[in-house]
Amino acid sequence: MTDRRLAEDALAHQAVHDPLTDLANRVLLLDRVAHALEQLERVPTIVSVLFLDLDRFKVVNDSLGHAAGDALPQGGRQQAVGDGAPRRHHRAPGR
Repeated sequence: MTDRRLAEDALAHQAVHDPLTDLANRVLLLDRVAHALEQLERVPTIVSVLFLDLDRFKVVNDSLGHAAGDALPQGGRQQAVGDGAPRRHHRAPGR
């Protein structure tokens, strides 16, 4: 890939992802939800959306500083999606 193409790809990614968590921003989220709902008309399946609201988040920034405030959503993202690889769910033996 050329440097120009890499820069274009990076800008396209930045346009639809949160810079702190790298999660989809509102624009990409709405596009993906609309696409999933369109697919539901063709192929019945299950669609889900996870919405997290951090109540009183300003208190974290004000009392612990912005570094801690930045770490909180980053940690939540890591817990929610990990490295982005599909997760395998294992049952406990005997269940």
